[in-house]
Amino acid sequence: TYSCNLAKDFDEYKQRVKKIDDSIKNASSRDFEESIKRKQAELYQTLQKIFQRYEKKISQIEKAFSRLESDINSLDHKKTRIESLTEENEKLKKSIEYEKEEKERVLLKCNEMQEIMYQKADENDLLNQKILKLNSEIRHLHDLIRDNGAAKPMSADKFGNLGMNHFEENFGIISPPKYTPELNPDTQYTKVLKSLPKNNVNQRLKFINNEIQRVEEELILSIKE
Repeated sequence: TYSCNLAKDFDEYKQRVKKIDDSIKNASSRDFEESIKRKQAELYQTLQKIFQRYEKKISQIEKAFSRLESDINSLDHKKTRIESLTEENEKLKKSIEYEKEEKERVLLKCNEMQEIMYQKADENDLLNQKILKLNSEIRHLHDLIRDNGAAKPMSADKFGNLGMNHFEENFGIISPPKYTPELNPDTQYTKVLKSLPKNNVNQRLKFINNEIQRVEEELILSIKE
């Protein structure tokens, strides 16, 4: 745009020069010198106006280029910032993916631990039933000792009580169920005792003591489990 305007101004300047040339050709010798001076002054003023106008426009162009350079620098800074944010965003995405995988892994582990807890609870229930059964058998054996002629309770009472105290502390049961035929009908002990001579008390007591010791050992192992 500035180039077009400059060309237009200089076309105007050339037309003025042509008019001056025509005037010089047509002028008489008398006013020739005066006419040249006047036309020179007009041309000088015209050129001065043209240069003043374009000096102002050149200054505006320089300011525009300065603003443009500043805008380019600002865009470069923004571009660098965008690249940095993009890189941080990628890192954040990877971190979120890792956290998601870690959460799924922990959830899976929790489910596995829950299954183990259910399994252990079932095992504890079975152990509780076994401990109750063994305590019932010890009481039954003590009854057999009494029925077979023992004057005083034997050491099995002590083991049984220790076992039950430990059992009560850990499982919260006040006392084991008393032995009844329905719980343990016609056990192996009564079968063996029927085969032993009724008048041989020592033999019968020895058998019962051995059975008490065996059951107590099994009971202690169950409580430890």
